[in-house]
Amino acid sequence: MIYVTEAPNDQDLLPLLGGIALPAPIPHGDFCFFGVWEELRAIRVCGERKKISDLVQCITITGRHLKQVQDAREAGFEFIFLVTEGLYRPGENGELEVREGNRWVPYYPAIEYYRVDSYLNELQWYMGVVVKRSSSPRETARLVLDMYRLFQEPPEQHDSLKRFYSIPAPMRYRDWKKKPSLLRRVAKEFKLVGWERSEAIDQSFSSVAEFVNADRERLERVEGIGKGIAESIWSEARRGA
Repeated sequence: MIYVTEAPNDQDLLPLLGGIALPAPIPHGDFCFFGVWEELRAIRVCGERKKISDLVQCITITGRHLKQVQDAREAGFEFIFLVTEGLYRPGENGELEVREGNRWVPYYPAIEYYRVDSYLNELQWYMGVVVKRSSSPRETARLVLDMYRLFQEPPEQHDSLKRFYSIPAPMRYRDWKKKPSLLRRVAKEFKLVGWERSEAIDQSFSSVAEFVNADRERLERVEGIGKGIAESIWSEARRGA
């Protein structure tokens, strides 16, 4: 469940969040929820929504948002995020511009864009607050929902970062219809082998085990693999063992 502040200016988010949201007199943030962290440890997450005018006021006059972050930290919220809502950009003279209808206009009263950007950078890097930008209430609701879903499973159950970078292999047209063998995919990862030499290795060995356990002399007999490359493969296979 996502608890949303009862403040009148945030009630437009409730229908956009759907049945998963509930208005409540929460003392910290505009929305908060429970989540899980490593080993299913329970955590609390707090989020603030700031439209551009409110954000600028917090930066130039009141300091209210900074106090809200500090209070949430003292209350024990492990993760805090901020959604800035509204379109803005740097103008030609470096002043903040905002979108009004179909045109960009200078923000009034005038403020330099760098002051807003610096505040958000300091929040993120110094205070550990995750900053998200939204163009509309609908996008704000989507960002909050996505943040909620992120924390409903521990980090180890998410898959987006479980990737190894691999350079796409140049394949000849006759190879397009078949998947490269495991042996070839493994061989091409060796530093001096690459995609081209991996084909010769694939044709010279019957398995990954035979390849990685081969001695230097056996490796040297593979077409395109001389003494230096054989030594590199042999050493790399044993460093990874």
